[in-house]
Amino acid sequence: PVIVWYGRVDLVFGNTLLLNLFPVFGLLAMSIMWLHVVGGALRPWLEKYIDFQKFVSKSSVIVLFLIILLSKEMLALSIYCTPFLPIFAQ
Repeated sequence: PVIVWYGRVDLVFGNTLLLNLFPVFGLLAMSIMWLHVVGGALRPWLEKYIDFQKFVSKSSVIVLFLIILLSKEMLALSIYCTPFLPIFAQ
């Protein structure tokens, strides 16, 4: 998902850089949560190769950090720092 997103977005250092960066945190969080779902279905097989419980606990903290701390704050900061956004135009 991240490669698809950034294939369509021009990352130019300027007023809209933060607006273009913040969705990646949500995309990464959703990707990790998807790995949890698939991993749960394949748990008996995966436990032969990895410590699945350790993966779930560590990646859950990453998801929490991405969703709650980074994604929302990045959006708020980008809206605050961008003097004019076309979405607010009348």
